[in-house]
Amino acid sequence: MRVVSQYVVTNNDAGPKAKTDIEEILRKSYNAKIFTNKVRNNEENNVKSKIKKFIFSTLSLKSEEMTIIQIPFSNKIKILNMAKNKIGLIHDIDGLRYNNEKLLKEEINALNQYQGIIVHNDAMEKVLKDNGLTTKTEKIELFDYLVDDNFFIKERKFNKNDIKIAYPGNLEPNKASFLYNLDENRMNFRLSIYGNYLEKDKLKNNKIVYKGSFPPNVIIERLEEDLGLVWSGKIDESDIENGEKGYTRFNTPHKLSCFLVAGIPVIVWKKSAASKIVKKYNIGYEINNIYEINNIDFNDYEEKRKNAIELSKKYSDEKVAKMINGVLDKIYHEVEDKSE
Repeated sequence: MRVVSQYVVTNNDAGPKAKTDIEEILRKSYNAKIFTNKVRNNEENNVKSKIKKFIFSTLSLKSEEMTIIQIPFSNKIKILNMAKNKIGLIHDIDGLRYNNEKLLKEEINALNQYQGIIVHNDAMEKVLKDNGLTTKTEKIELFDYLVDDNFFIKERKFNKNDIKIAYPGNLEPNKASFLYNLDENRMNFRLSIYGNYLEKDKLKNNKIVYKGSFPPNVIIERLEEDLGLVWSGKIDESDIENGEKGYTRFNTPHKLSCFLVAGIPVIVWKKSAASKIVKKYNIGYEINNIYEINNIDFNDYEEKRKNAIELSKKYSDEKVAKMINGVLDKIYHEVEDKSE
């Protein structure tokens, strides 16, 4: 087995975390060979040539060895079509993410060259098939969030009169506009924010406190809040600007796994794909807009916290590896059956 990945490297950015975790999980469990093309922001103009050089120099794609390609990966690199046994493991679909129909078509045409695709959930599977995906799919539901060996879940004394919520992520106004528009007089909770690209001069709210920017393996150690917020975009809709095609309806963010491993319940948008997981496992709260946090009674907080911890154990690295292997077996058995 080999794992092929590409990602942009920036300081204290959790963007590559999900991909590097998969690399480590499959290396540890199956001795997978790891081939990674790391691109820095100032190198993006040369991405195509770098990827070609990277693949030619490291892979014998004509071999029968199973190749797991972590997506996004440039669909313009036709050499990947040489791989005979390739599975796509989706982290993001940029055509959906940016509501770009042309890009989505290009991505799906590329995905149809794979023997199988691992998607997040039913909603992602449906929207891809509705847009022309014909490749066999299987669902993974959740990813693990790897931590250092010395990590431990902190004890928390929950106080309904002093609710503390964590929000780590991209803090740009066009990504997290709700942060810059919340009225502190309408908030019965405090919000701790972590991440890059905060525009401090636009943040006028004493109940929102910036805690800094940290690498993924450090930020999970820093989380001291009672709950984790999974949100993007506006106060009343966790979609950036895409309406009914909004990305959170299809994507299960790695941030959700971070909160579960930290042992804290989550708050999600009721129409998001993550809400189905929250409801299924009773690990948090669903809301329509941020101010609805004020109306949650939190009487079942300890139960949800316990469930969050148990679910994170279910999706440990060893179990995720077995799950991926099981998905691969299903895909290949179906492919073999069709070829007979």
